Amino acid sequence: MADHTNLSYLYSLADGDMDFVTEILDLMQKNIPVDIADIENAIAMNDIQLVQRMAHRMKSTIQYSDYLDLSELLSVFEKDNSGITIAELKTFLPELKELAENLMSLIEVEKKKIGK
Repeated sequence: MADHTNLSYLYSLADGDMDFVTEILDLMQKNIPVDIADIENAIAMNDIQLVQRMAHRMKSTIQYSDYLDLSELLSVFEKDNSGITIAELKTFLPELKELAENLMSLIEVEKKKIGK
């Protein structure tokens, strides 16, 4: 997957309100590690429905980032794929973690740019 990460959607919503941008970045920074851990735990419990719910929640967390690769991968976890197994979802975990780490790095860089 190509990397198409940007925060243009967040900035367009903020309409110049940097406090709003900072608040959303802080929320994303707080929630992403929790979301990843919850998806991992749901997989460890072999609970595909919980995986789907946690992936949906994470998609909500990252929606402001326009991070298409991560969003698309979360769609794999989120969909009711009767043919996909927990074992198959496990194989996507390293990529999910890597993409989440990339987004966390982007958030950190962005916060430094805006002085927060």
